[in-house]
Amino acid sequence: MPHELLIRFKIIRPLGYKKFLSENETVSGKITRFRLKIKNIGEHPIPRGYIILELERPTGMSSLTESTTPIKISGIKCNETVSVSAVREMVAPGLWFLNATTRFKDKEKIAYYQSEKLEPDYDKWMRAFYVVDRHQLDLQIILKKLLVQKEK
Repeated sequence: MPHELLIRFKIIRPLGYKKFLSENETVSGKITRFRLKIKNIGEHPIPRGYIILELERPTGMSSLTESTTPIKISGIKCNETVSVSAVREMVAPGLWFLNATTRFKDKEKIAYYQSEKLEPDYDKWMRAFYVVDRHQLDLQIILKKLLVQKEK
């Protein structure tokens, strides 16, 4: 029986940009924190292991990939949630993916869920997000401020 993990994803966006971005967006050229909350929704506790987070940007026929060092997990009891995070400066605008893979001491297969209502993925957990060009966003913010000042 595979271990079952429900993984929730949150982007902690740079200050000053939060109100201009959706929850699945961040901005290039600034530090961004990616937080995953991992819940054991299976019937058995999961022994210690680790998780590797990987940022991937498709570039035509290939992709750019950057992995974190393994993040230790001391074990997850049934219905327990643990949090892991990674911090990165997003260098290029466009579509990106955050991938997560885990390895636990018992080497049991893992079922990764985005939602308890969806079918699991057994290869890895994956979530798409978008990096907005910071320079274009800065120009939009300045123009918006100018328009507000002009209206006064």
